[in-house]
Amino acid sequence: MLNANEGEYEALRSQAQAFIELYEADWNDEISGSARRTLQNRKMNKPQLLPLATDVSKLTCHLKYVQAESLTVIQKEIINAAFCAAFKSLADSVLAQLILFNRRRQGEVSKILISQVTSKEPEDLQDIQSSFTS
Repeated sequence: MLNANEGEYEALRSQAQAFIELYEADWNDEISGSARRTLQNRKMNKPQLLPLATDVSKLTCHLKYVQAESLTVIQKEIINAAFCAAFKSLADSVLAQLILFNRRRQGEVSKILISQVTSKEPEDLQDIQSSFTS
């Protein structure tokens, strides 16, 4: 019985040693390189799903409605729970509209500084302001 166990042990030991040698010598070429290429191919072949123009239009209309409703509550200048909720709703809808406006590079919106917006001339902001009001 000892000989059978020793034989299995030696076989496992040699397999483990072979794996360690592969890992140390060719891991980059044989394993991780292939995995990286597979991930890149999957990313390149993944279909890009785009929203329908009608869906974007509906979302824009809804965001404008939310902004108008929030502004009416905020303009009353009565600070209570409804005011706070309206302010949060307005901020969220403006952020969503900015992301929608800048669809190709959504991450840029998170990096906009207040100083960048306030330093713009009023003429430069007319495009943005016209998309928020209508």
